[in-house]
Amino acid sequence: MRDKCNEALTFFQECVELRNRGSFNFDDVKYAEIKSQFFNALTEIGIETWKQIKELS
Repeated sequence: MRDKCNEALTFFQECVELRNRGSFNFDDVKYAEIKSQFFNALTEIGIETWKQIKELS
């Protein structure tokens, strides 16, 4: 999982660097896929966290 996170972070850093240089030519499909995967993972983490908080009450 750590490798996937590092790979995604590197890709996003490259996208930002390209954009800062005025280029918008990066892999939109890969960008959207990674963004979706991370959003879904954060949603799952949030659901699990909320479930644990509710169990404390």
